[in-house]
Amino acid sequence: MKLIALLIWGLCVTTTANSQSDSIPSIAGWNSEQHNGVYHFFLAGGKIDYYIMPVSKGAPAGELEGWIKQQGLKDIKAASWTDMGTGQSQTQTFGSYYLTTVKDQQGKKLIAMYVAYLRSDKAVRWAKIFYPASDASNGNAVATAAKHFGMLARKETVNGSVINQPSKIDKQIPNESTQSTEPAAT
Repeated sequence: MKLIALLIWGLCVTTTANSQSDSIPSIAGWNSEQHNGVYHFFLAGGKIDYYIMPVSKGAPAGELEGWIKQQGLKDIKAASWTDMGTGQSQTQTFGSYYLTTVKDQQGKKLIAMYVAYLRSDKAVRWAKIFYPASDASNGNAVATAAKHFGMLARKETVNGSVINQPSKIDKQIPNESTQSTEPAAT
């Protein structure tokens, strides 16, 4: 699970930025809805849920890893899910993540991934991604969500600083569901 998380977070870091906009870009081929500042992206059939949360103030500088882990644990508790004790958190170049396996109210195992980065105004952009632990075909959807979040990171930060010059972020990123789902070699 840690290798998968590092590969996914690596996608966030290496995603390139293409335009500037204050809105959250859509993802081609995904359904979406927005309510109270939360952007929810999902695929038909319940394969993945990806939420971009409103920008949050108050993450202590240098403690983003602990902050995102606490957000994840609070979110898991609020959903009445059970954390299976597999949680791991790590800080990468552009931010931090917390990844764990949970059991939902119906007993279904899910992977819960929480990612965040700190903007230069000290606000935090964070997201959460949930997908069934038993479905190995979710790799491309998870990669698409990670790239989307990485695109936002590139748009809003450059090594921790908000981009001051215009950049180019596409209004949509392509749907990658047609790519191979072969597992990466380790």
